[in-house]
Amino acid sequence: RLRAGATPDDGVCTLRGEDVRRILREEFGVVRGLQATYNLLHKLGFSVLQPRPQHPDADPAAQEAFKKNSRKSSTKSRPTTRRKRSKSGSKTKPASARKAR
Repeated sequence: RLRAGATPDDGVCTLRGEDVRRILREEFGVVRGLQATYNLLHKLGFSVLQPRPQHPDADPAAQEAFKKNSRKSSTKSRPTTRRKRSKSGSKTKPASARKAR
């Protein structure tokens, strides 16, 4: 069932951990926690990470045009407020100042 992927009845394009939990509960009568589900998937040889699917209506030409025409990321701006010095420490006199008395 998992290797076949998501069906139209699942309502999703890619099965996630919560979807697998639901399938186990509804189709096989097995109730598991999310981490136990991920552990089972790992034992069965499934990978946690999957690339995001492409939307069926996606236009690759429009995406490339957007990449070419979009503004490059700007440089990091400086903070507008000045940083204050720490007030937690105290100034101490050097050892030679105490000997001068």
